[in-house]
Amino acid sequence: MAGAGRLPAALTGLVGRVREVREVRTALGRARLVSVTGPGGAGKSRVAWEAARTAGRVFPDGVWYLDLSAVRDPALVPATLAAAVGEDGPGVAGVAERIRNWHALFVVDNCEHLVAACSDLVQEVLQTCPQVRMLVTSRERLGVIGEHVLQVGPLPVPDEDLDPLPPEALSGVASVQLLVERARAVHAGFAVTAANAADVARLCRNLDGLPLAVELAAARLSSMSIGQIADHLEDQDRILRAAPRAQPARQASLEDTLAWSFRLCSPEERRLWAMASVFAGWADLEAVQVVCGGPDLAAADLPDVLDGLVGKSIVVCEQGDRPRFRMLSAIRRYGRSRLGRHDLLAERHAQHYEGLATRAAERWFGPDQVAVSAELRSSLPDLRVALDHLLSGSEPERGLAMAAALWPLWVCLGRQREGEIWMARARAAAPPTGRLLWVHGWIQLTAEQLASARETLRYAQRQAAADLAARDLAGALLAAADAFEGSFDDAIRRCRAAAGSREAAGDQAGLAIMVMLLAEIHTARGDIEEALRCCAEAERVCRSAGELWCLSCVLWVRSLALCLSDRYADAEQAAREGLELKLALADGAGIVLVAEVLCWTRAAGGKLTEAAKLYAAIQRRSGRSFVPLQDFGYLATQRALWGKRIVDGLGRARYESVTGGGGAGGVAEIVRLARGEPDGGRATVPAAGDGLLTPREAEVAALVAAGLSNRAVSARLVISLRTAEVHVGRILAKLGFSHRAQIAAWWHESA
Repeated sequence: MAGAGRLPAALTGLVGRVREVREVRTALGRARLVSVTGPGGAGKSRVAWEAARTAGRVFPDGVWYLDLSAVRDPALVPATLAAAVGEDGPGVAGVAERIRNWHALFVVDNCEHLVAACSDLVQEVLQTCPQVRMLVTSRERLGVIGEHVLQVGPLPVPDEDLDPLPPEALSGVASVQLLVERARAVHAGFAVTAANAADVARLCRNLDGLPLAVELAAARLSSMSIGQIADHLEDQDRILRAAPRAQPARQASLEDTLAWSFRLCSPEERRLWAMASVFAGWADLEAVQVVCGGPDLAAADLPDVLDGLVGKSIVVCEQGDRPRFRMLSAIRRYGRSRLGRHDLLAERHAQHYEGLATRAAERWFGPDQVAVSAELRSSLPDLRVALDHLLSGSEPERGLAMAAALWPLWVCLGRQREGEIWMARARAAAPPTGRLLWVHGWIQLTAEQLASARETLRYAQRQAAADLAARDLAGALLAAADAFEGSFDDAIRRCRAAAGSREAAGDQAGLAIMVMLLAEIHTARGDIEEALRCCAEAERVCRSAGELWCLSCVLWVRSLALCLSDRYADAEQAAREGLELKLALADGAGIVLVAEVLCWTRAAGGKLTEAAKLYAAIQRRSGRSFVPLQDFGYLATQRALWGKRIVDGLGRARYESVTGGGGAGGVAEIVRLARGEPDGGRATVPAAGDGLLTPREAEVAALVAAGLSNRAVSARLVISLRTAEVHVGRILAKLGFSHRAQIAAWWHESA
């Protein structure tokens, strides 16, 4: 029988799977049955082949291969094993008796359509032959006692939230490496360059790093550019159909691979696959039940059906306090093509995320801020879908209210540019409210669009006649604009009036923000002691509420004021604490601002080499504005002054020598340098022992990788749940990740 007996020869190199191959080898040393599972096109077979090939010398009686992809009749499964070992009889018992004393490894490939028959075969062989081990590949586990399951997922992709990586750093990402290697088969000179880096990153992200999809896309480079391929992925059946004729029919295109999986699903699983395609990112069980439950799929049955899709590698499950689910982009697109009209489903989806946005705004100023920030980040793809649906529908005012409610995401968590886009769309779709307008004005102020910000904030005051909170916030931000242009007296008067109004109303969140702005204005004016007094007042309000983001901004302002008054040790202490809070919230924009002060204090203390490296890393960061007043004239002056002091102190030649290596770039490098931690010597994500994480953070990362929830981590380490959440938030920020599964994958790869 074709494909039986001998491992297939590899026609191309295996890219980015060192960890997976090692894990399979290790598992074979512990378990007699190892099943490699994962979605279609993930490369399960290649991983199994490589692991079996490198493990071959351990088995005196050899490695034997069974390919079941072309077998349709379950009764022929034993015959495939018989053909592999040269046995005439088709029965399992006869074959098992022949190999009873063998010390061999059997690789059983492509079992997902014959799970029951394969389970019977494997169980019989393992019970009869004590020295035989079996390595199985399947989109679904076999369910045999003693089965050790290892999942092969997509390759890592460039992170959307990180700065655009330079081509040399981008080329270190496994999905990009695969794209480049396969592209050179049809385009010998292909390389990642400054001109195509953004499109390369976008394509790999849109393909979710799925190896088959990446390979099929690379084959298209004979007639299309990277950008054109990325632009046309919605038509994946046409675009991702370029495999060699020797490719199995079920993998001749990505569509064929997914159709194969679809046929293996029950009717209920097919229905949920199609319905769940309305989600764009991660969703918890509650979200899936709310959106997809109904007459077609009873809520009581839905968890079982969802579990079936997870078992068939259609849906990815991330364990945690509340398990979350998602589909790879290609799988989601296939499901959407089977959905048909889905108006009711889209409305349910929009309602769910509309509520999420409202609750996030209500919980923002308080002890849940780390959890809220993580939820907003992880839900961003679906928040975008919901906003688009609402703003394009018959009730655009709902979308406008949702866009305003998401102000913590736009203003506090580094999404100002995207927030500006949604603000403009919302204002074009419906008459703006005072709340939306003060949010928009803040975003414009951070971008130094002073004329537009003033116009928007004045409009906010007119529209907010019945919304005193929106009126006061707009007034405080107008005061910030005044101060930016040097009108300090008016700015202080107006900001104090707004703060007094918020205090009288018992609005602690508004009060803290306005006193923080007052502290900034006094710092810019040179009233250092008054600035420090305002910082102390804002800090008191924030700490009493358990709030972190505004507090981190207050600590930044305090560090600036102290630095300006030559109190460098105190400035460094405030900046270090601010850095930790920014890390907890994964606020990359704020991290850069606090790190800038730490750079100055290093230079003031004579640590010019450290300061130079940090200064260069900050300079490499693409220029952006983050919070109001950050580019006051005094700050621009300070930046120029300290930059000159660092370069002159070292000398130009020495400075270029110290900073010429460039480093990996981005927030992770800035964090490492700001904390004075050693260089891990890697161009991408550093290994667990490379010093990016503190010992305690490394301990937490190891527990997350072991599958422990935040609550379980807190119990194991005898720390509070909040402290565990803060540690996880810092780890995500340092590594540039957005969810816990990435920590686990990174840890196992780096161990």
